[in-house]
Amino acid sequence: MSKYIPQIELKGPTRIWEDNESVIAIVKSVFFSSRSRHFRTKKGFVQDEQQKGTIMVKSIATNENIADMNTKSLARPRFEDLRDQVMRIANPSVLSNNGIA
Repeated sequence: MSKYIPQIELKGPTRIWEDNESVIAIVKSVFFSSRSRHFRTKKGFVQDEQQKGTIMVKSIATNENIADMNTKSLARPRFEDLRDQVMRIANPSVLSNNGIA
């Protein structure tokens, strides 16, 4: 990440949180099948970056994955819950007045 945006100074590898265990297994595997050949280039890039130590693919529970807010159509209560989580991460004092944080 810091390679592409020089103003960001990161300590350690960039963590990529993934809630799909199959994707994590594919990234960690050196095996290619006929089903995985269409994303071989991307998989190779991710594996190379992991070996260099610039990224780290980690597992996260689906119900804790705040990225779902940007990638899935969600019911309003779930969207609002994820939005509130993002707001607390960005600025912990934002929701503290409401007794939520």
